[in-house]
Amino acid sequence: MIGNIKGADAEFLVAANCVTWANNNGIMSGPGRSAAPGSLVAYSLGVTDIDPLRYGLLFERFIHSDNIELPTFFLDFSADRYREVSEYATAFASNHKDGKNRYFIDYSEGMYEKSNLLRREITASGDTDDIFHYISASPILTLIDSCQKQIRESGGSEFDIRMVRDDDAETLAVLSSVDFKGLLTNSAELHDCLWKVRPTDFEQLVASIALCSPHFIESGIFDEFVRQKHGSVALLESELLHPSLYNTSGILIYQEQLMNLISRAAGYTMNKVDYLRKVMGRKDANKIMHEQEMFINACRTMGVSEENAGKLFQWLVDSAVGLQMKAHSAGEGISIYRMAYLKTHFPELPYLTDLLLR
Repeated sequence: MIGNIKGADAEFLVAANCVTWANNNGIMSGPGRSAAPGSLVAYSLGVTDIDPLRYGLLFERFIHSDNIELPTFFLDFSADRYREVSEYATAFASNHKDGKNRYFIDYSEGMYEKSNLLRREITASGDTDDIFHYISASPILTLIDSCQKQIRESGGSEFDIRMVRDDDAETLAVLSSVDFKGLLTNSAELHDCLWKVRPTDFEQLVASIALCSPHFIESGIFDEFVRQKHGSVALLESELLHPSLYNTSGILIYQEQLMNLISRAAGYTMNKVDYLRKVMGRKDANKIMHEQEMFINACRTMGVSEENAGKLFQWLVDSAVGLQMKAHSAGEGISIYRMAYLKTHFPELPYLTDLLLR
């Protein structure tokens, strides 16, 4: 399917080349960001290290055959050396144009506005063959990389933080005990969200990250999730909704959940599902009205009553704005979890010792 989208295969290989070069030169890459972690191909190539099958991430949220745009990769590297990767990627792109202009844009913290302006300026030139990827600096990757190198130097030569399981009981105990010192980089809002949720498993950590957005906080959905999580409200038991919303205490948080709900109810292909997700998210009234009748008819063929199909469609339309990409939140969650693992199991490392004593 990737091969049938002109130029898509090259973009996967270009991203893989950059990440491989970084890792071969001792530069730590991130677990994956934006929609890319939904791709098993990106995972297999080492561009991401999040198993999408384990976390229910969707390839079609990243790319599918009805997309008119080539896949965009957001690549994170340790903050102290990410510019080396940027320079390598730019040189590599200039030598492998394939008839296209390929840009690697600095998307680090504090560079968003400048990066977006640069893309608009390039796009305004009218060259529709331009391809954009983003490289950013990650302070938490710098810390993780430093800790990993210290562990290897002190006798743990085989230690690889990427091999750490996400269900380590001691690490989860630290996360649920609200001991977040040193785990979050400049995010008082996320600290507050995690303090209220007190995640007891990795899925709850990911949900906490996704819910820490103005939409969920201002709408009261975050507070509802906290009440559900701590048992003051009954979990959703609808046969149709329960499988997709089980890991989030019955709360619709992710775009991937919305896509799964549409697929389960109407039996749509994932290409069609992603199109309907966009229509709902953009609140396009004319298209919504057009799609509603087709959705209800499709649901009826799947054994869902017309009344329930209508209610589900309206609920999904009402809920679509503000939903987060689980793929992106999972990437952030893995970095925080890995830092928590190091803090839990290697408190004697110089950085962590200093952190615990402060």
